[in-house]
Amino acid sequence: VSEKRHWKVPNMSLEYEDVKPTLKRETTTDLDAERETKRLKRDTSSLVESQKITRGTSLLSTEDEYLDDAGYDEAYLDDDEDYLIDDVGEEDDTIMASNDIKECPWTFLSNEEFVKELLRLVTESIGPYVLGDDEDTIAWKCLHLLRALDWNLGKVDEIADNQSKLCQKAGVLEEPAEMGEYEDVVVCTICEEKVDFSETLALECQHRFCKDCWTGFVSSTLQSFTYQQIFDNMKCMHRGCEASVLGPLIQEVLEEKDWQHYLRMLVKSFTEVNHATYSICPSCSTIAKANSLSSTVSKTVNCRCGNSYCFGCTMAPHVPASCIDLEKWKSKDGDEEASLNFIKATTTQCPKCGRALDRITACNHITCGCGNQFCFVCKQAWGKCSIYTCAKYKTLEEQQKAEGEFAPGYQTSSAWLVGHERYVAFSNKQVHAKGQHDKAVRLRAKILDKSLEYREAKPGGNPQFMIDGVEVLIKCWSIIQYTYVWGFFNIPPKICPQKNIYEWQVKNYEKLASDLEAALKEPAATIDHLKTKHLYTLIENSLIKKIEEAEDLLALFSEASTGNVIPQSVLARWTCPSCDYSNHPVEQEKACGHCSKPRPEVKILWFGTE
Repeated sequence: VSEKRHWKVPNMSLEYEDVKPTLKRETTTDLDAERETKRLKRDTSSLVESQKITRGTSLLSTEDEYLDDAGYDEAYLDDDEDYLIDDVGEEDDTIMASNDIKECPWTFLSNEEFVKELLRLVTESIGPYVLGDDEDTIAWKCLHLLRALDWNLGKVDEIADNQSKLCQKAGVLEEPAEMGEYEDVVVCTICEEKVDFSETLALECQHRFCKDCWTGFVSSTLQSFTYQQIFDNMKCMHRGCEASVLGPLIQEVLEEKDWQHYLRMLVKSFTEVNHATYSICPSCSTIAKANSLSSTVSKTVNCRCGNSYCFGCTMAPHVPASCIDLEKWKSKDGDEEASLNFIKATTTQCPKCGRALDRITACNHITCGCGNQFCFVCKQAWGKCSIYTCAKYKTLEEQQKAEGEFAPGYQTSSAWLVGHERYVAFSNKQVHAKGQHDKAVRLRAKILDKSLEYREAKPGGNPQFMIDGVEVLIKCWSIIQYTYVWGFFNIPPKICPQKNIYEWQVKNYEKLASDLEAALKEPAATIDHLKTKHLYTLIENSLIKKIEEAEDLLALFSEASTGNVIPQSVLARWTCPSCDYSNHPVEQEKACGHCSKPRPEVKILWFGTE
């Protein structure tokens, strides 16, 4: 744009908007509205082409890559201008590409909506096999028949062959009993009180009791049994009658809060079996139904109450670790057997007093508190064993023969210690990432206050980038935290290209997250809008989206092209199998520098594939 123009950005709200903000320009002449619109589009297009920012597209971009983008400050900021052009020319801006909105993978239902939909579904499937007085009774009888089929709609065809047996199991009468003649005043056989006929209720078995007795029975059953036991114990109060108490009667005798409790127990019983399709929010009990069972769909549910949780285990989101990985990780964290194995592997017992002792140096000479002196390896009195025999290196076969199997899956104590030290290293990194995640959560409140300061410091500016940035930062540290959990069970423990690439990528993610945190902590008056937005967009595209949408995480961490930096595995030295000489990867690329023997052929295993 040859001439200077003053642009204004409207004061947008802090919420996401799906519409493109209109840019208003100050003008001193009255032009036709259509001509003015065309000129704005033409000027904006020219400005975009001349001042476009080139974003990094590699999987791992370093700080220098996004700081060395030629003059983005000069392209967007001008001390002579009164206003800032907000987000013009960014190709992947969500406001500029509002048409690329993804469909929500979940359908949210309340307990009442879910039960109503379930009753409609079972009535269509099982209704032809059931007789009843009205539609509600038939629907609830169908629901109890589905419970007898273990909540599996795929077994509906079994009703035709075993209808009598299934009806007996579900407590459903094949045909309703005929109603007898009653007087206006009847005697309740439970409380033996005379009550009006209108104050009594009965199931299809026609065993009639007063409403107060029904209320007490249903309420006490709800309080006494779990959701797995309640349906087998909520039967007719008449001795020997196995008719199940149906929903219409329960709703009539219970208060609203108790009725909602019954619905929650019913929903929990159903979703526990059909957990692949349904999940319950631990915060508000809203049911989330998966619209697609594709493996590419993220397992993190963002409920309409604002809570986020894992669809599989209803715990806090733990992408990319699976629910099984997280369960095994927690079992290792509180494993008492591991503590006993550690004591067993690192200590020896005094042959005189039985006290467990550890050595702080490599010397085998141990002096116990009881005064006994013995060898740490063979436990003989000091001086009676050969120091050369006890201190000699033992092969794996010799250790196994001397010690036997140390622990399940570990032949020797040394092998167990190597695995334990690996777990400790991953655990320390996971704890550090968790601390950074909690720190980012606390930063969210400060960013909300800073957004108000930003509006005052830069009139017309939009602080939405700070709010978006802190949310990306929280999600980034959450993913890094559980990347260590996933990596412990899936990344090979031995040195290999996959291990080096994994560690390299995670380290780079941590560096980007730290840079974003530092950018967000800048004062409101000096915070760099473009650098901050570029950072969190880079993290969102290179980490969050890739991990959430990856079908094979092992392949993601095995990509050969990960940037311009050569992986450390390529620069690693190689050891000659003949003389154990450590050779330089370049100078001794083909032959050993000590014995001149040719370098052996190397077969790289990429997760089981040569």
